[in-house]
Amino acid sequence: MYESIALPESANRIAGMIIQNDKDSAKAYGVPSIQTPDFSLIGRGTGYAVRSYDDNEANVTIWGIVAFGIYGNPNPSLAPRQGWGTDLCKVVWEGGDWKLKDAGDGPAEPDITERPAEGFKEFLLVGAGT
Repeated sequence: MYESIALPESANRIAGMIIQNDKDSAKAYGVPSIQTPDFSLIGRGTGYAVRSYDDNEANVTIWGIVAFGIYGNPNPSLAPRQGWGTDLCKVVWEGGDWKLKDAGDGPAEPDITERPAEGFKEFLLVGAGT
């Protein structure tokens, strides 16, 4: 799938980052895989901002909310919870299409329910109309 949306030289590196993140998450939660039926992982993109742009390249920040954890786990640090985060992406125009050149994690704190998260709410309202 990554070969269809990323530059050829970037696809394997980006896929490898995601696979390693999945392995690290499974280890942290003590499950064989984050694909196990007891593990919840649901993500939703909630907004984006184009930070810079020209005809050949763009830098985009994507904001999202994710829910993750193990159903029925009595340990509150392993039980399902939600949080938010950002992905920082660089795309380039190649072969008549935008292709992902690089991607990485941006900030993921504070918790969505904490007062400092108001910046996230303000981000969502930008361009929402009146």
